[in-house]
Amino acid sequence: MTKEPNRQERKKAQTRGLIFETAMELFLKQGYDDTTVEQIVAKADVAKGTFFNHFPTKDAILSELGRQRVELAEVLLRKEFSVLSSPQEKIICLLEVFGQVNEENKEITELVLRHMFVQMFSDIKQEKQNQQQFILVIEGLVSEGQMQGEFVNNLEPRHVAEIITSMYFFTLYQWIQGELENSLRQELLARTNIILRGIQARQKME
Repeated sequence: MTKEPNRQERKKAQTRGLIFETAMELFLKQGYDDTTVEQIVAKADVAKGTFFNHFPTKDAILSELGRQRVELAEVLLRKEFSVLSSPQEKIICLLEVFGQVNEENKEITELVLRHMFVQMFSDIKQEKQNQQQFILVIEGLVSEGQMQGEFVNNLEPRHVAEIITSMYFFTLYQWIQGELENSLRQELLARTNIILRGIQARQKME
């Protein structure tokens, strides 16, 4: 049974949420670089120390945004995965769901993507968790597909997962830059299918 948060915990969560929502509003209105911590706390009407109690840096707000988007995608995926049995279908579904989440607010996606590229080689724990979680899910699905005979067995699942992940982020970057002729989801689907056809077991291709 989940323990109900007490009054202090609810107040803390409300304050954190207020700071986060205020920061996002300012980021979208005037840009991330032009928004300062001082502006965030002034608009949220909280002390500067309160901000740092919840977020050690301004960058930490974007890490939180990335975490929330991963959680949203996970909720959507649990619903979709419940009716799918094929690992290949699940991988396609995964990319489609992330495409959907990103397409719903391009400005927010741009903030997350920019932050992710800046922090790609950082030691920020949350950022590494967000990146690795995506790879691990795909790696698990590739392994499952190999066990079920959908994919060839002479490939390392981790390598396949990293290739798909690289494709995903490059496609996302092209979409943000306005370089795609089709929608993000259409491009992700087309490119994912090319990769998956390359690793399909022979009997599945015939």
